[in-house]
Amino acid sequence: MIVNKEVEKYFNIAKSYYYENNYEESLKNINKVIAMSPEHAIAYYNRGSIYHRLRDYKKAIYDYKKARILQPHFTEPIFAIACINIELGNYNQAIEYYEIVIGEKKDDKKAYVNIGISYYIIGEYENAIAHYLDALDLDKNKKLTYLNINIGIAYIKLKRYDIAKKYFEEYLKIIKDKNSNKFENETIKESKEVFVLKERNLVDDMLFLTKNIFDSNLLSYDEKFLLIDWIYIKKVDTQSNYLLQ
Repeated sequence: MIVNKEVEKYFNIAKSYYYENNYEESLKNINKVIAMSPEHAIAYYNRGSIYHRLRDYKKAIYDYKKARILQPHFTEPIFAIACINIELGNYNQAIEYYEIVIGEKKDDKKAYVNIGISYYIIGEYENAIAHYLDALDLDKNKKLTYLNINIGIAYIKLKRYDIAKKYFEEYLKIIKDKNSNKFENETIKESKEVFVLKERNLVDDMLFLTKNIFDSNLLSYDEKFLLIDWIYIKKVDTQSNYLLQ
């Protein structure tokens, strides 16, 4: 019983240091937990998270896999390994791990979004769209409205411009409905490669698309100007907060 209290003490200390971004002290304390309780799946997961933050990916993956072995239905380590693969640019491997997550948690919206982004990056735009749509189907509270823009951009890549415009229009409609119903502004943040949208109060047809889209390699030179033309027609302010992290 004394050991259990010690484990809990060091576990909580490690967690506190982690949230303070003091990973060195967090690591020291979580190592004590693992030394005292080597079957502690959450401790291995937390240590994996520390190594992940420190970008020691090899150690992070080892600990995430150990957590999964100790607790076979624990999906968070698998999701975390998928995120590491995105950070490393291993998009096909990331997709494989996210698919495992979805197989066990069919309502995991983040996994669908990140699979969509991975497919987009490797140029499989139809697969990207399919997974964005799956995420939207699960999004009962309309917190992933920005995916309509992701889908529109994917359709631009497929040269299906009329469909792209429909999704931009759908985004505008949802945002205007949100504002009329006094929805709170929200920030959507996922993995490092996810599109981040800070929704602001919008007036009429104003769509806040990002300067970063035009500075990034999301679209070709010609495709960017197609989008600019559409924004101009819609009287859209391009000083937006739609960011690629």
